[in-house]
Amino acid sequence: GEHPVIMGRATWESLPERFRPLPGRRNIVLTRQPGYVAAGAETVADIRAALALVSDEPEAWIMGGGEIYRQAMQYANLLAVTDIDADVTGGVTAPAIDNSWERARIDPSDGFHVAKNGLRYRFSSFIRT
Repeated sequence: GEHPVIMGRATWESLPERFRPLPGRRNIVLTRQPGYVAAGAETVADIRAALALVSDEPEAWIMGGGEIYRQAMQYANLLAVTDIDADVTGGVTAPAIDNSWERARIDPSDGFHVAKNGLRYRFSSFIRT
């Protein structure tokens, strides 16, 4: 199957029910709620427990949200970032990417892709220096 995905409870709950769990891969949900059931997913209490579940996998992807990104950042060796050129409101932010990371790729190299709906976006990857 595909690489496993690790996400927080709120991210899991934000997925439309028909997409839960994400198909063809292990879905791991972090929650501090004892007894929380995420049908079709495994639940763990913290990032270290989640990473222990995937220690035999070549890679696992952290899907968010902001708090899970912050917890996982110290264990990551690759950041795959989608920048969206839009003003949005909301309380969840991604952690800052400090100078221990180096941008390895940006697509497009200048400006943004434009989606059919007009949304401007670009992809970047960062590796640990």
